[in-house]
Amino acid sequence: ATATAAAATSAAPLWRVLRIVPGGSSILHSATRTPLMLVCETVGAPSSELGLYIRPSLGLGLTLRDRLRGKDLPASIKGKKAREAAAAQGRARGDGGSLLFAGGPAAGGQGHANLSYGHMEHMSARGGMSSSDGMGMMEEDPSLAAFAALEPSINRVFGESQKMREQRVRQSSAFSRIPGWGLRSVIVKAGEDLRQEQLANQMLVLAKEAFAEDGIPIRLHPYHIISTSNNAGLVEVVPDSVSIDQLKKRAGSDKNLRSIYQAAFGPAYSPTFNIAQQEFARSLAGYSILSYVLGVKDRHNANLLIDRFGRVIHIDFGFMLGNHPGAVMWETAPFKMTREYVDLLGGVGSPAFREFERLLVAGLFSLKKRASAIVALLQLGLGAQYKGGVAVRQVAQRLSAIRTEQDVIQLLAESLDARRTKQYDSYQWLTNGILP
Repeated sequence: ATATAAAATSAAPLWRVLRIVPGGSSILHSATRTPLMLVCETVGAPSSELGLYIRPSLGLGLTLRDRLRGKDLPASIKGKKAREAAAAQGRARGDGGSLLFAGGPAAGGQGHANLSYGHMEHMSARGGMSSSDGMGMMEEDPSLAAFAALEPSINRVFGESQKMREQRVRQSSAFSRIPGWGLRSVIVKAGEDLRQEQLANQMLVLAKEAFAEDGIPIRLHPYHIISTSNNAGLVEVVPDSVSIDQLKKRAGSDKNLRSIYQAAFGPAYSPTFNIAQQEFARSLAGYSILSYVLGVKDRHNANLLIDRFGRVIHIDFGFMLGNHPGAVMWETAPFKMTREYVDLLGGVGSPAFREFERLLVAGLFSLKKRASAIVALLQLGLGAQYKGGVAVRQVAQRLSAIRTEQDVIQLLAESLDARRTKQYDSYQWLTNGILP
């Protein structure tokens, strides 16, 4: 297991912050805190290659200062054989041929977690952060290419795409010609413990791998988190996605999800609408399962995103495992399943709704088979103290309660248009202006 982990780490992609984009930062609204969103230019590549573009000690004739002066990458490092030759030359010089970027062990023994140096590193597949080319990428499907023709209407609903933003920033960037260049946005949080959020994303990764192994087409989108202390850290902004709250506020008078999907993806029952509807069903099933297993709360529409393919993505897992906002636990349903979701799926009994039911059943039984791995992960993250032990036992009990398909259908029945879910959405609208 250690050797496998080491091999995975050596092949893992890395990315490093090169510059904070001027004018791209903003202060986010919060009742008690002022999180800061930063838009960053980054460079990413397999860890065996990244140092070739950044670390000057390899003698390749290019440093970041050179790049700022407009110099291009030397042709000698553009081919794989040439890169291997450069590494061999480095070993001959006595530096071990290490291709790690400055800040790693070969550059002074500071280790990869040296955040002050300005880089973010891929951690283990169940340890938190990776390149957006790895853990955080959504599964792609050939049918999604049909959305290319709908880009104008999708842009009107969702705004500027990540691709468009990168093209705009690329024109004025001194780094844009470096291989692996891209844009990533992060939220800097203080006064908030992100370790539980990191644990939730580790669970998302575990579930995503389980569904892939069992051939279940459920969509989940883990996102990147670095917990820098017990009250601060960095959280990735999920690209190409908008909260349901913001989508409804942009929509004007026609605020229901089905109308928003029709505006973005075409008329109801058109091929592109059907694809988006299917993607919604697949992702809704995944997050419904995780919400039930982990007891996730605070599922208002500012914490639920929709991406440009119609997939729902949950963020902010600060309340779960028995923890809930406020003195009253409003959200008592197993998961959030509003009448609006059912309407978007075409109603109870529609093909998309039946697909959602099928995935809900298959996904829960897939995780039930892996109950011991889930319990072990939570025990590592929460510890064996009183509250952690109770939370882990509750998760184990929820999984063991799933014995038949009818048990899953009963969870769906309890969640469907639940009164307490509607009350919590109304409460968020009245107190925080978040649309239900």
